Amino acid sequence: MNSTPAAWYDQRLQELFGLRQSLSRTRRRFGFLRLTTAVAAFVSLWYFWSAGLLIAISVFLVLIAGFFYFVARDLKNNEKINNTSLLIQINQDEQKALRHEFL
Repeated sequence: MNSTPAAWYDQRLQELFGLRQSLSRTRRRFGFLRLTTAVAAFVSLWYFWSAGLLIAISVFLVLIAGFFYFVARDLKNNEKINNTSLLIQINQDEQKALRHEFL
């Protein structure tokens, strides 16, 4: 347990910076997954076209659904990043207030 408010805010800032870094790595992964599924959807459409229209469109729709799933997850992750950035700013403002830096 931290004995002073300043120590608590320092510890909390370190936790928030670590969380934001982790969320940023996740953001890059989602970007790669979105790109991969979009490319795979169109490549599969071309590849499976000779196997039959029903198969080609089915595989295409499954991959596009995966693309939209990754888009939705990425949007939620971006909200978490924005929220964490806001919490970091609030904690930094609190630290300034503890040092009597009000401007």
